[in-house]
Amino acid sequence: MDNVNFNLNDEVTIRSASIDLHPETSRADDSKTPWTDGMASDAPDTPYAGMPKEVLLRFSSQMRYRVVRETLFWLIVVAMVALVVAPIAIIVLSPRCLDWWQMSPIYQVYPLSFKDSDGDGKGDLRGIWSKLDYFEELNIKSIWINPIYKSPMKDSGYDISNFMEIDPIFGTMEDFEDLLTSIHDRGMKLIMDYVPNHSSNEHEWFEKSRKRENAHKDYYMWRNCISEGNNTIPPNNWVSKFGGSAWTYDDLRKQCYFHQFSPEQPDLNFTNPEVFKEAEKTVIHYDDLYHDYTTTQLGLHDVIREWRALLNKKSGEAGKYRLMITESYDNSEIKKTMMYYGTNLQYEADFPFNFLLVDDQSNISVAAISKLLDIWMSNMPKDRWPNWVLGNHDNPRVASNVGPTYARTLNMLLLTLPGTATTYYGEELGMTNLNDSNDEDESRHSHKTLDQPMPDRNGERSPMQWDNSTNGGFSTANETWIPVNQNYKTLNVQVEKDQSSSMLTLYRKLTKLHQSELPMQRGWTCFFDNPQVVAFVRETDGLNRCFIVVLNFGDMQVNVNLTRMHIALHGQATVRISIDGTRDDESINLQSVTLLVGEGMVLEYRNSQPIHDNPGPQKKCYSTEKACYVPMLGILLKC
Repeated sequence: MDNVNFNLNDEVTIRSASIDLHPETSRADDSKTPWTDGMASDAPDTPYAGMPKEVLLRFSSQMRYRVVRETLFWLIVVAMVALVVAPIAIIVLSPRCLDWWQMSPIYQVYPLSFKDSDGDGKGDLRGIWSKLDYFEELNIKSIWINPIYKSPMKDSGYDISNFMEIDPIFGTMEDFEDLLTSIHDRGMKLIMDYVPNHSSNEHEWFEKSRKRENAHKDYYMWRNCISEGNNTIPPNNWVSKFGGSAWTYDDLRKQCYFHQFSPEQPDLNFTNPEVFKEAEKTVIHYDDLYHDYTTTQLGLHDVIREWRALLNKKSGEAGKYRLMITESYDNSEIKKTMMYYGTNLQYEADFPFNFLLVDDQSNISVAAISKLLDIWMSNMPKDRWPNWVLGNHDNPRVASNVGPTYARTLNMLLLTLPGTATTYYGEELGMTNLNDSNDEDESRHSHKTLDQPMPDRNGERSPMQWDNSTNGGFSTANETWIPVNQNYKTLNVQVEKDQSSSMLTLYRKLTKLHQSELPMQRGWTCFFDNPQVVAFVRETDGLNRCFIVVLNFGDMQVNVNLTRMHIALHGQATVRISIDGTRDDESINLQSVTLLVGEGMVLEYRNSQPIHDNPGPQKKCYSTEKACYVPMLGILLKC
């Protein structure tokens, strides 16, 4: 290596211990790199790749780069905050989701008559399990099963001897658990029929109460009475729902016990009310008395609130809300029925059964139906959920009461009204009472297997009609617990499933509409006062289409001008569902809608303005789970 002399006047920067053998080249390259502030005059005007930290800081401090950098920073901050706040805002502003019992009709199964799986002539739990596909075809999400608890079967299972066991007629606890699991696996829910009013006289509690055992001494309503031979002088003139005295003498306890129903069903004593003095008037029939001391007692709602609190404790897990429905026969005093909803501070039942449409089927007319709808909707507490029932195991079937034509019309009404509908098994087919087509000998057969008190209610409890095979596909037994209705060969699931004009097809269309269309689930219902038809609109705020339901309960063909009912109704509408399927998708001029006797239709209408917000002659509007639809976002918000 050559010696290198350093001139102290030369500008030298030593960056490493190595010696550059080409100083000329190195110095030329160094002159292009702004390493020091002294060379700032030679620095480039724009940033470049690989620039050192000092150069980067000099450029980043310039206004044009600082503004861009800070803008991007705050945009990221705002975006991150929005990502956190937006879901919270949507949750806060969103309406409450509808519960499982609000999303479809409740389908009532009378287990003895639904499906027999073991060939003994009686329906059972395995039979219900085998038909779960059918519930899905009906778009049913809630199945209600009548009592299946251990029972002497004096009243078809409503006389319960053990609330914790399954009666062998229906199967085992394992059968029940398998059914429950399968129902939940399909996204459905099970409603059990609980009977708190009374037990069987064979219940362990009653046996202990008869013996005056301390813990059970007052479980039932015992009163002193006089027994002379076969004659009993009861404490008062109270009459059983099934006829005769409501008091029965017990030889062991030497007192009379109270039963609103049969003597085999002693009333449980929840409140121990004082007994009023015996009335002077002799009474034979239940309806001859005012039942001020035996029904809707002071303290009853305290008991119901206690049950509500218990169910709420059991409803803690998501998707496991415990529904409570009460059954009351105060419809003649509608205010009493509405009390079962509770108050805003003290919640009770989710809803009390609405039997208005059951009780008055002998009077089918536009005016009568309109009045019943108004009674419930105008008296229901604000923000509560309505419900509608057409039939059950204690009342004649709808098709027998009103005929097949109006049975269709009533089912269309049931499934398009706001709230929860309850369907009794077979009503979706138009099944009729047993004695409508069977002779008296066959009807008397109903008492061969199960001992039942008066009145005889088996006419509406005949076996489900699945197909046209023996016993309608209900059972392979030679003899069923009550006979199958003889019209099963033409009126059954298999036949109606393939008919476009059948009651079953209509039912499935209506339940699918309810399941798929927002206005049929929540929002506004506006009823129009029209002497020719029952008509109402279902709509949701923010949605530019609604559904108009028009039903002819009159006894003659009508032509209705719907545009006169409201200023927002004009032009054309499309028939979404017609009563027999023949007019589906038809375009209808709202100025001239023709309906045959018993005909009904659901019209889909594009409305530019909401019905409930605009004045209209004789309209009454009610909201149920009100919400506003936001088209741009496709979400629901609170209104």
